[in-house]
Amino acid sequence: MPENSALIAQRELFLQVLWQYYGSWYRWGGDDPSGFDCSGLVVEGLQSVGILPERFDATAAKLFQMFVCYSIPDPVCGALVFWKNAGGHIVHVETCLNRHYAIGARGAGSSVENKEKAIATNAFVKVRPIFGRRWSHELAGFIDLFTHPDITAPLGAGGGG
Repeated sequence: MPENSALIAQRELFLQVLWQYYGSWYRWGGDDPSGFDCSGLVVEGLQSVGILPERFDATAAKLFQMFVCYSIPDPVCGALVFWKNAGGHIVHVETCLNRHYAIGARGAGSSVENKEKAIATNAFVKVRPIFGRRWSHELAGFIDLFTHPDITAPLGAGGGG
């Protein structure tokens, strides 16, 4: 489905919001500029462009479940990228910048509760390759919310699938 200008602008704004937090420190359970975890950063961006309502919180697994109907086969700019653990559970989400790189918040898990621990473990919002990471999680899929006009209204307001 070709994108219309409103969806293109929404995608661009979403990415601008994420870039605004580049270099911010990771905080387990964080969902604001004082520290983000992976899903907190994505939720902040989606709230900023009106896809998710304010005061909404979700894990990576919940985001995947909510939006899996918008799955796509390959990464595109602005699409969400999800990873799963060995048990098949969705455990991480980031946002594609292009076919090769994603921006996201990633840290050392629940042990990162303050800025000092984030610095010690190099846990920040940063850019990383989508493929070829040396970690135990497997790529679960890509979801593009910006090619579907029905998703432009916040959930609970008649949109969002």
